[in-house]
Amino acid sequence: MPEQNEVETKQEVGECCVPEPCNCAACDAPVKAADGGLSSIPSWQIRMIDEWYELKVRHAKLHKMLVKWEAGTLDFTPKCSKELLKDQCKVMRAYLTILEIRAEIEGVSLPQ
Repeated sequence: MPEQNEVETKQEVGECCVPEPCNCAACDAPVKAADGGLSSIPSWQIRMIDEWYELKVRHAKLHKMLVKWEAGTLDFTPKCSKELLKDQCKVMRAYLTILEIRAEIEGVSLPQ
C-alpha cells in the first residue's frame, strides 16, 4: 500500500494508481476477490485500512527514532522531551490496537 506522499493526485474512480486494482486511498477501484472476481470494498473500510496503515508507518518511524535516541545514535536533537515522545508512541500503539480490534469485529482485512 503506498504512503500518502507517493500518490500525488487523486485518480479517476476506477483508475488505480498501480497496474493491478488495489484498495489504496488514491482510488476506489474494485479489488480482486479470492475467487478471482471483482468485489468492491466500501469506502469506509478503505479509509479505515488507510488510517491504520498510516498510523502503523508513523508509529514505526517514531519508535525507531526513540531507539536511536536511547542508543545515542540519533543524528539530530528533537525539541520535544524524550518523555513526551515516548508518551506519544504509547498512545499511537494503543490506537493501533483499537483499530485492529475494531477491524476484527467488523470483518475488515488489514494487510500483513
